[in-house]
Amino acid sequence: MVLYLFYLAFMTSCCGYALCYGGKPERIGAVIVILASFLTSDLAPHGLGWADASLSLLIIDGMTMLAITTLALSTNRYWPMWFAGFCLVGLMTHVAAAAMPEFAAKAYSLSQGFWAYPAIGSMALGTWFQHRRKNIMPSDA
Repeated sequence: MVLYLFYLAFMTSCCGYALCYGGKPERIGAVIVILASFLTSDLAPHGLGWADASLSLLIIDGMTMLAITTLALSTNRYWPMWFAGFCLVGLMTHVAAAAMPEFAAKAYSLSQGFWAYPAIGSMALGTWFQHRRKNIMPSDA
């Protein structure tokens, strides 16, 4: 529960920062993160075991990666490429869990959640760079 509350605080602060100070790509990224987080958290608390929820989580993670990759290909920002890379590592966790059914549910859940932190952090860092650049060169926003 503590990890979940920490994640919510981290996600809320990073997405709030991106929504308030970021450009259009950062705001789109924040919306993607918020949607994926709420869809994922909607699955976990309702008693679905990790084996039952893994297909749904795989679909959510895959759609998140597809959306972020599309954003990365359509913008001049670098952070979406980093974000997509972290999503890819998260997707590979699903592959590892499918290849090794004895993969412990706790290890699977922790490794799934871990990669969200650097992904969301890359968005916050990209927002900071964009906001800084906009303040230095207002015509280049």
